[in-house]
Amino acid sequence: TTGDAHLLAQLQAIQHLFAHRNCQRDPKFLGLECRAALTGGIGQYDWFCYLEDDLMLTDPLFFDKLRWFRTIAGEDAVLQPNRFEVAFNQPLHKLYIDGNMADASQSPRIQNVADRPQVEGEAFGQNYLFKRINNPHSGTFFLNARQMAAFAQKPDFQSEESTFAGPVESCATLGIMRHFRVYKPARVNAGFLE
Repeated sequence: TTGDAHLLAQLQAIQHLFAHRNCQRDPKFLGLECRAALTGGIGQYDWFCYLEDDLMLTDPLFFDKLRWFRTIAGEDAVLQPNRFEVAFNQPLHKLYIDGNMADASQSPRIQNVADRPQVEGEAFGQNYLFKRINNPHSGTFFLNARQMAAFAQKPDFQSEESTFAGPVESCATLGIMRHFRVYKPARVNAGFLE
């Protein structure tokens, strides 16, 4: 949190579920403080997860899928989930929300999607396709221990930048776009990782 701008005193019943990290960082860049907190676990954990506070993972095979993807794509690749929203009693129950960037020139300045533009693999008796796209943002990233250790050593790891969409999106996605090949499941198998 930034200074006293928080409601943690009202969460006393669940204080055992989180650790409070106070800082004086601009609130738009609190994601960088989260990344700094992750570095404290280097050497202790298998996975490092950055998630915006309104996301939910429900797939019990989520990390198995990430591990499998790294075996076919390599350690320099990161798989992002497809985010979706649901609406009950509506004509469309499920809507994937991360479309192409409105400003198509932003992404090419950061990543080269022509470098290994797709990866294919077989799992669970089915073929899957993963693509590099101009908007790899998912409000999250998942790095294994080696990837996190390498990422934390990059000179721009704590840079307050808004180069990708805005500060919140840049905290979550800009660094991994710069230092990894970022993929998402193709639309044909969008539900592989959500």
